[in-house]
Amino acid sequence: MKNGKAFRRCFQFVPGDDRTISSFLSHFHKEIWATEDVIRRVTTEAIEDAKKDNLVYLELRFSSDHFGKYHGRSTENTVEIVSDSVGNAPVKTNLIMSISGELGQTYEYVKPDLDILREISRANSLQPIVGVDLCQWWYKDIALFERVLSEVRDLDYFSLTIHAGEGQGAGDVKRSIEEYGASRIGHGIGSWYDKEVLDLVIKRKIPLEVCLTSNFQTGAVPRLKDHPARKLLMAGAVVTLNTDDPSISNDLTMSDEWQIAIEEPGFFYEDLRQVLINSVEAAFISKDEKKDLRSRALPLFDSTLNAKV
Repeated sequence: MKNGKAFRRCFQFVPGDDRTISSFLSHFHKEIWATEDVIRRVTTEAIEDAKKDNLVYLELRFSSDHFGKYHGRSTENTVEIVSDSVGNAPVKTNLIMSISGELGQTYEYVKPDLDILREISRANSLQPIVGVDLCQWWYKDIALFERVLSEVRDLDYFSLTIHAGEGQGAGDVKRSIEEYGASRIGHGIGSWYDKEVLDLVIKRKIPLEVCLTSNFQTGAVPRLKDHPARKLLMAGAVVTLNTDDPSISNDLTMSDEWQIAIEEPGFFYEDLRQVLINSVEAAFISKDEKKDLRSRALPLFDSTLNAKV
C-alpha cells in the first residue's frame, strides 16, 4: 500500500513520535466511527482478539462522544449498539462508559450520558454497563467535573474509575480517592512518588489500572525499565495490568503487556499471578462472579506456567 506508512502514523504510535499525552491522543480520530456497522465491527473484533489471547473476562470502555454525539447519534442509540454487540460474545464482556472532559464541554453536552445512566439504574436492567470512567478532566473545568461526578455517585449503581496520576503527580490520585470516592484509579502510577498517597492507596486497597506500554508512549515514564509498577506491587498496592488503547499501541495484547512486564520492569511469574488475582478482585462484577472467574483464570495461568517450566 503506497500510503501505508502514512496511514499507520495517523492511527498508531510509531518510533519517533513525540512521547507526550497530546501526541498520543492525536491518534484518536472520531470521524471513523460514522456508521453502526463500524461500531459493531470494532466492538466484536476487540472481543475476538481477547478470545484469541485466552482472556476469560473483559471490560471494554466506550465513549458516546466518539461513537455517537460527534456524528449526531444519540447516546441512547450508541449504548444500544455497543450493548447489543457484546450480548453473545465468546468472552464474557462488560462495558464502562467513559465521560471525558477533553472538549471543555458544557453540562448540556454530557447530560445525555447522565440521562441514559439514570435510566439504566432506575430500570435495574441487565445492561452490560457496569461502570463509569471519568477521564481528561484534571486542570480543566473542575466545577463541571464535580457536578457530573455528583450525579453519577447519586445513582449509587455504577462502579467508578477515575483517570489520575498518569504521570508523577499524585495529588489527583488523593482527591479521587478521598473526595470523589473512586473504586479504581486509571493509571495511578504517580502514587509511587508520594509516600502519603501510596500509603492511602495501599490502606484503602484501591486497584490501580496500570498500562505499561501507553505510559511509555505518553512520556509518563522515561523508559519501560523505569516503570514503578513492580515497585508498587511489592509495596502492597493492588496493581493490575491493562492495554489501555491496543490499536494505537500497535495492536497490543495482554500477552504482549505481560511479556513486557517480565522483560522491562522485571516482574516474576509469581508477581503476575498476584496481578491476575488483583484483576479478578478489582473487576466490576459480583462476589459470585469473581469466585467463578478465579476458578477459571488461575488454573489457566498455572497450567501455562507449568508448560513453560
